[in-house]
This record gives sequence, structure tokens and C-alpha cells, in this order.
Amino acid sequence: MEAILYLILNVSALVLIATLIKGLVKQYRNSKNNVRRRNKILNIVLSFLLIVLIPVVILYLFAKEPQLNTFEKEIDYYTEYQEFLNLGYVYYNQLQNDEDNLNLHYKYLQTFQLYINKRNRHGNYDAKKLAKSDASLKAERQYKKFILDSSEGRQDLGRTLLSIHLLNLTKVKEAGEVLGQVDDTSTPYFYFAKGKYLFRTKKRANYNQADSLLLLALLDSLNVEETYRELAYLYYYYHKEDKLEELVNNPNSNMYLQPYSKRLVYMRSFQPINYWKVVFANRFTNVSLWGFFSALSILLVWLFYLRQVDVFEPEKWSHTLLTLFMSMCTLFLLYPIHDFLWDVIGFFPSKDAFKGFWYIVLSIGAVEELVKIIPVLVMLKFTKAINEPFDYILYASVSALGFAFIENLGYLEQSSLYNINARAMMACVGHIIFSSTVGYGLMLIKYKPIGRPILVFFLFFMLAAIMHGFYDFWLMHESVEGYDWVTTIFFIISVHIWHVYANNTLNITTFYDPQVVLENDKLKSYLILSLLTILASSYVINGLTRGPEYGNDYLLRSVLFYGYFILYLAFSFSRFEIIRGYLAPFSIPFNLLIPKLKRTVDFSNMPIRIYTSKKLKFIGKYEYLRIQFPMYAKLSKRLVIDDNVDAYLVQLAQPLRIEGFLTDQVAIMPRSRHKSLNTSGNVIIRLMLIPNESLLNEPILTKDDFEFVGWAVSKRISELED
Repeated sequence: MEAILYLILNVSALVLIATLIKGLVKQYRNSKNNVRRRNKILNIVLSFLLIVLIPVVILYLFAKEPQLNTFEKEIDYYTEYQEFLNLGYVYYNQLQNDEDNLNLHYKYLQTFQLYINKRNRHGNYDAKKLAKSDASLKAERQYKKFILDSSEGRQDLGRTLLSIHLLNLTKVKEAGEVLGQVDDTSTPYFYFAKGKYLFRTKKRANYNQADSLLLLALLDSLNVEETYRELAYLYYYYHKEDKLEELVNNPNSNMYLQPYSKRLVYMRSFQPINYWKVVFANRFTNVSLWGFFSALSILLVWLFYLRQVDVFEPEKWSHTLLTLFMSMCTLFLLYPIHDFLWDVIGFFPSKDAFKGFWYIVLSIGAVEELVKIIPVLVMLKFTKAINEPFDYILYASVSALGFAFIENLGYLEQSSLYNINARAMMACVGHIIFSSTVGYGLMLIKYKPIGRPILVFFLFFMLAAIMHGFYDFWLMHESVEGYDWVTTIFFIISVHIWHVYANNTLNITTFYDPQVVLENDKLKSYLILSLLTILASSYVINGLTRGPEYGNDYLLRSVLFYGYFILYLAFSFSRFEIIRGYLAPFSIPFNLLIPKLKRTVDFSNMPIRIYTSKKLKFIGKYEYLRIQFPMYAKLSKRLVIDDNVDAYLVQLAQPLRIEGFLTDQVAIMPRSRHKSLNTSGNVIIRLMLIPNESLLNEPILTKDDFEFVGWAVSKRISELED
């Protein structure tokens, strides 16, 4: 299914490219007498060529293949880029020439644990799946060969090392059976392996022995770091708070412990300074210059896009930057919230698909949406910056960008610079979409009151959390491994939803000015060139840091996958049509993969004839108006009434004899949504009086705002009949 989806996406990309080229050629031909417009088109083409060619030249001149001609260089390279299985192969090959090197054996086995830890960083990885890999089977054969060796101590060493490998793969029972055959308990790593095994049995009766053996393992000074971490996990699991606190407060052991163990102790003992030191050190220690540059570039691309969309009442930079700063700060609330959920409530991940889904929705989706919406609520409460409908989308999106910037610093470490395009085109946009869902709910509470504002906010907040959780679930949970294409489809749909959020809020702006134009072509060019620049930059960064061969392979994979998303985002986010007062319904269009701007036809200035019929009634008090019809009229301006875009303000040829309402203008709309006033036949219309001219400036209109007269008939006529 995944292969079919990506084939469809690449075919769609070709269609979008053809559409783009066709549009540029047409614009160029139509601009023969407009030198300025023609130069703009040429500048776009030139910019595209430069973005494509400059990275190639840079890599050709400056990139060099890494020289992995020594054991040490290979170790440094694969460690830096966290390619732990390749690192394992390097150790394995070295062991064939140095089988008596105990430290080498342990580092070799540790690569499997490091690989599992990396996979677990953002989800639950079933380590048993690794057992079937060629790398794991090689390790088993290596130590089974030791077990068959009759040399002194070799058999027990083989059993001990094999048990460590099995424990890494969570094969606890098998590891116990192998350890039970060890005769010499002084065998290196035996105390550690036995202590870890007893802990992994999860039997309280084994706690004391596991504790004693792990403490003895420290005396061997062979694998001090992992032993201390195992002890910390043991004390946490069995609620030995005093012993865990002792480990954390001891400088000799503190340096080896995981940040989570330290945070728990500092939170329980209320040491806020130490707690936040651990948080910030963990977040910023591994930030690379390339990662910072990439994260900042991603933020700026989307920030400037949002400001270009905000055309009716552009926000002050001070308000925008304040929101960015606040969201960068509120991200760190994730740590105490998650620590509370895990340590106090005991809310942990589950391997069960249903429970795992709701864990992700609540612990990731709800928590992250909470900290992202806080800056928006602060701006609402303490400033007057949010003063039009689109501002709710803008500030929610800006808050998401600040959050994503700090998050990206962690995802774009030196070892993971291959993530740049994923963070720019999917993760960052996903944060914008989910936060905007909450913002859209807040907008409806303000501008389209539907009662129970707290309930409405909660429903939209939970909708955002579920959307966020659904997006992450297919990427993270072990029960759906291989189904990440579901997230891709959901993301494509979500992009369309955000466009509806943005377009709807622009439609009902309180600062509407018909002279203000949202330039879709300009937005499209900006996004294509900006996102293409990010892709080109990621190619340069990966090529310079890892060599041109890796860079070229990275570029090919990036173009095949992210090339479509550059075009899809650019086309989707540049098809705005401002229809004053219109709140479009949420639906999935047939041409979802190839977005187009389908403009709603405006029949303003079309002449019509309004007349009555015996079959159609007027309200009793307005029955006397029937004698003034038939009457010629003209559709003077499109209105949107109850989200019907076929309503119109009508200029009458003769004034109505009525008091308390406009006499020369009325509002009409077809009785059926499937009928258009432009049809050649008769159209039954709702005839409405307008109480005052100021009503027409309201952003949202409903039938209740007008005075219903009755049903009449409209027919399109030619100018000659008028």
C-alpha cells in the first residue's frame, strides 16, 4: 500500500509541475505589454535555477567523502551519526582479530541497546524484532561459538555475554537459562548480567538479590554507566525513593544517570533549580550549529508566509515575537506535566493498540496542544492584539512555530540532520494545523456564538488532541509498524482543513476592504522557492557533513518523497478566495491530491425581474407589497446569508412603499441551494427587507437579520429587457 501511495503522489507531483509550468508560460505570454510582470516571472525562473544549481556547485567544490580507513575513525563516524547497527558491525569485525578484548565485547553488545533506545525515543519498539536481524544473529553465533570453546573461562564468558545480548532483546527467560549454566560467578560482567536478569523478571522477591549483584558489578568497574542506570531503574520500579535519591545526590553516580531519574528526584524533593537545570541541559546540550540554522530557517519560512496571508489587518511584530517567545517557553512545561503523569498518576504507554492510541492522544496530543494554546490565551486576556477572526488562526500558528522551533532543535541534532525536510514540511505544518483547530474553536466562540463557550472550547481542544494523536499513532506505536502511510494520507487531508480555517476567518474579517487583494500567485511562488531552498540546504548540509555520495542519495530520496509535498503545500496554501461572510463547510474535495482554486461565480450587476405568483405567499402584513411587482432590478452585490453564497443585495428599479426598512434595496436568495440565480428559467427566491444599511457591513449574516416578506420568483433578463 505504501508503494502504491507514493507512486500516486509522484504522479500527482508531475501533474502539479505541468500545471505550474503551463501557468507560468500563460502569464508570460499575457504580459507582453507589462515589462514589470514579465520580469517577475523571469526572476522566479532564475531563482529556481539558482536554488537548484548552487548546492550542486558547493558540494562539488567543498564536499569530501569521509575517510573511514581506521577502526577509530569508523567508530567516531558511526557514533556521531548514531548508526548503531553499522557501529556494531565495526566492533564485530574488530573482534575477529581481538577476541580477548572484554571492553570491545561489551561495546559491541551495547550497540544493540543503543539502537533499541534510539528507536524507543519516540515510540515503543519491540526489541524482539531486532532478534531476527542479521546483526543480532551474528552476535548469537559469536557467543555460542565461545560456549563450545573448551578454553579456560571461555564458555562462561560466552554464556554471560550471550545472556546480556538476550536481555537487550527482552528475551528474559532464555537469558536466565543461559546464566544458570555459568559455573564461575567471577566471570566478567556476570554480576551485571545476573542482576539485570533478576530485575527483568519483575518479581519483587528478586529485588534484594538484583540490588546486591548490581552493586557488586560496580566494583568490577567494567560498565559503570549502564550499571548505575540499571540501579536507578530498579529503585524507581520498586519505589525505593531513598536509594534513588542517594544515587542522584551522589556526584560519582549522578553523571551517569538518565535525565528522567534526576528529574523525578528533584521533583519529589522540590528542588526546582536542579530540576530545570536538568531539563535545559538535556534539551540544549546536543544542539548543533547546522540544526539551529535549519530550525530557524523553518520557523522563518512559515512565519513570513503567515504574515503574507494576514492582509486585512497585519499584526505588529512585537505581538508576533512575544507569542513566539512565550511558546518557546511553554514547551518546557511538557517536562513537569509528563513527569506528573508518569510518576504520580502512573500513566504509561501500552502495547495494546486501543490503549496505546489513547495514551498518545492524551499524553502527547492533549499535553502539547495545551502548552501551545497558553500563549494565545495570554494574548487574548492581556492584549488587544487578537481583534479579527484570522488572528485566532495566526496566533495559534505562530505559537505552534515557537513550539516547533525548540522541538526541532532536539530532532535536528548532528546525528539526525536527515530529518530537516520532515520537520519543515510535515511536523511543523502539523503543529500549525492542530493548534489552529483550537484557535478556530475560539474564533467561533467570539464571532459566531453558539452557546456554552467552555464546552465548545473543550470539544475543539479534544479534536485537536485527537488529530495530533492520530497523526503520531501511526508513526510511533509498535502495533501499527509499517502503516505510517496512514499518517501521510491524514496529513494531506489536514492541510486542506487548515486552508478552510484560514479562508473562512479571512472571509469574515472585521477589517474587510474590497481594495485589499490576497495575491495567490505570490504566495505560491514564495512557498515553492522557500521550501525548495530548505530541501536544497538539507542536501548541502548532509553532503558537507557526511560526504557527497551520502548527500546525493539523500537528495534523490528527498525529491521523490518531499518534492510532492513542496508542490502540494504551495498549491493548497495559495488558493484563497475571499467571499465576504462565507464560512465554507468542511469536506474532502475529489481533487484533494491536486489542489486547485475553484472560484465561486459572482453574478453581481446581472439584471433580473422579480414577480409574484398565486402559488407563492407573502406574510400577511406585507401582502400589500404584491401590487408593486413585477419589478425590474439588478444584483448589486453578493451576500452570504447562513453560509449560502448565492444570496444577493438587489437594487430595485423603483422604491418600495414601506417604512422602517431600506426602500430601494432588498436581499434575495434561492429557496433551494441547488438553484442559481443565473439559470435561464424561473427561480423561487426568499424576498427579505433590510432594516438598515449598517447591517450589510456585518461579517456574518443570517436570515434572522432580515425581515422575511415571502416567496417570489426571479428570472434573469437581458439588458434590452430592462
